[in-house]
Amino acid sequence: MKRLNDLIADKLSAAMATMTLFWLLLILDVAGAIVDHPRNVQAWLLWGVSILFQSVALPVLAFVSNKQAERTEKVLRETHDQVLSEFKELKYLHRAHHAELVELKTLQAEIARLAEHQGSLIKWAEEVRKANIDLFNRRNERRCDN
Repeated sequence: MKRLNDLIADKLSAAMATMTLFWLLLILDVAGAIVDHPRNVQAWLLWGVSILFQSVALPVLAFVSNKQAERTEKVLRETHDQVLSEFKELKYLHRAHHAELVELKTLQAEIARLAEHQGSLIKWAEEVRKANIDLFNRRNERRCDN
């Protein structure tokens, strides 16, 4: 039953929000005034306010409301598209940042490995230096002995 009510309401509100209905009601109101025109100023005022204005106001207000809703929907759609575009850009930047972070971690591990290797090279160089000094000293001692 709710679906039927929603369907009828949707169809009626769409039909009531047209300028075609405005013109039809305006023609009917004016035709009614021509066939049985009001007899005095007060009757003309009542006809203008209660019949003419009230009958044509609904379609015009509904039409204008629908136009405003379309404009609002367009702005929302544009805003949504812009937000999605920026979100995609942020996702791209996040992926790029993540790739750079992985690369930096790899470089850091390589630097740590090289530093460790450098430490062992320094120890080896120190041992070689000491061995060279010993060798030099021994040669000098032999020369002095000879």
